[in-house]
Amino acid sequence: MRALLVFTLLLSGLAQAGLRPGTWRPVSGDLGSAAVTAIAQGGDGARYAASGGWIYRQPTPSDPWRTVGPYGPQLRWDEGQHVEAVGPFPQAWLDQVSEDAFQALEAMAGNEVNEDSLTEDAARLLLRAYVEETDPDADSPYRIVALATASDGVWVVTGAGVLRASALGVRGPVGTLKGARAAVVSGGDLWVALADRLVKIGADGVPQAHRIGAIEALAADDAGLVFVADGTVWTWAGQGEPQRQPTPTGRPQAVAAHGAVRWAATPMALYRWAGSEWRLCPPTATTPRKLVAGPHGLVVVGEARVLFVDPECRQLARQDPPWPGGMALLDALVVGDDVWLATAAGLQRLVDASVSAADAARVGGFQRALRALPTLEEVSAAALRYQQLDARSRGFGWRPILRGLLPDVTVNYVSHPFRIETRDAFTRDLLLVDVQQTNPQWIVLAEWTLRFDLLGMMFEVERASSLGELDTGAADADAEAQALVAQTDLDATDGLDGTGAVDDGDVFVDTGLSDDTAAAVDTGVAFALLAVERRQAERDRQRLLSDISKLYRERLRVMFRLWVQLEPDGLHLPEVMRLREVDARLDALTGGVFTRWAPALR
Repeated sequence: MRALLVFTLLLSGLAQAGLRPGTWRPVSGDLGSAAVTAIAQGGDGARYAASGGWIYRQPTPSDPWRTVGPYGPQLRWDEGQHVEAVGPFPQAWLDQVSEDAFQALEAMAGNEVNEDSLTEDAARLLLRAYVEETDPDADSPYRIVALATASDGVWVVTGAGVLRASALGVRGPVGTLKGARAAVVSGGDLWVALADRLVKIGADGVPQAHRIGAIEALAADDAGLVFVADGTVWTWAGQGEPQRQPTPTGRPQAVAAHGAVRWAATPMALYRWAGSEWRLCPPTATTPRKLVAGPHGLVVVGEARVLFVDPECRQLARQDPPWPGGMALLDALVVGDDVWLATAAGLQRLVDASVSAADAARVGGFQRALRALPTLEEVSAAALRYQQLDARSRGFGWRPILRGLLPDVTVNYVSHPFRIETRDAFTRDLLLVDVQQTNPQWIVLAEWTLRFDLLGMMFEVERASSLGELDTGAADADAEAQALVAQTDLDATDGLDGTGAVDDGDVFVDTGLSDDTAAAVDTGVAFALLAVERRQAERDRQRLLSDISKLYRERLRVMFRLWVQLEPDGLHLPEVMRLREVDARLDALTGGVFTRWAPALR
């Protein structure tokens, strides 16, 4: 009897233990390094994942991940003219994606997109970044709202509509459900929360709308639906009126449920429904992005860490992310003791730390390499110095600040000479000249305009000198510069006799202008040209910083593959060559500074 009691208590303790931390290991194949936005268990027993516009399927953990079909249009670059979206989707989807992708391409490229400004390879990379964006528009087909379990696979709920994926492929869309906010399966039916209604899709595949209101978060337990609306937690059995629950402290922004257990998360706290009231869990110190509930308890996917909470909400274990910084954590899946984590840098699987010493050593080596790598700020500063786009090369030091703080002083010298001439009335001869003493006057005018935005720049000379907007009249000069550039369209040889030399006839001089007017015109033109030059320098600076950021992130991605994902006994020539290429491009932008700082490959 005692042995039976001890055995029962041991099993109870194991059941309440929840998940244990371990070590993340990237899965093999393309999903190990691609951005994975969602993962779920299908009704057919297989696992499904969404990445780069495609749905992947893995029948068993030992099988490879294979694509079953696209959930978003595929993008093509049509010889520098426009972006073409293709795929088995409604024409409205294709037209909207083509237009949005082209606009995004122009924004990322930083200029007008054509065959001269953008190569095919560069366009392909930018379009891939557009498809793999972790936070696309609310109505984008590349925005995965949820992968929900279906009888033969999974429901694929996107911002553009609802699809269904199985071993046979991806089919749909079902109805015209655009702008989904959340989705969950309850009682075999799919419930999709839109901006103003809740839509049910049953076995017949016909959407049925219910006017519930604006739902912010959605989950399902044994009794029906659990959702958050207007900062309050509600329950609904699918018919009748929703029932309001007591609201935990703070505004709930995420809910989860499994069986009869409900969870709610505010920005900085986690709660468990204890039958009649919400019970506060141990502090999480993280803002939850997603809650995944199950018999294991709860998995909290935060901005920079993953938390494992036991079923009774008494203990929580912190699990470090796969990558030490810079990786977006998007979704999680728990099946038994297996845990998968979908991230912006690949799909990871949790393995027992006791059997992954080699992986831990490789991750440690990767962390040491990251610490030896110069920071993005250091590389950007070196590139700006080398390209002479930094504030010290392009700016004016303290002069803009002093000009903004000191008054504008105008000094005028005024004299009134007085002369009296006496002439003969008949002969007009000069008889007498009387010159009075001159009384000169000095007029000094001082106008002091104190700009309070200077107070934040007085001790930040580089920022002040790089902006160039502290000079009086600089804002007006921008408008003058735009008008001047718009009116000036000169060819290299127009008006120069084809030789490049300027003749007197090529220059228009208005001899009727006074000296003061001519000086004012020259000053206005000088301000306009200076504003144009500074605007162009700022555009060049922003474009350089954008290029450095993209190359730096690519360097981190290749490093992660070489140090962690790939086997250490291989040559891995494609990754090594790619790393050398990125280093060479960074060297070209920084004047060889990057390779003097960068660590070795191993």
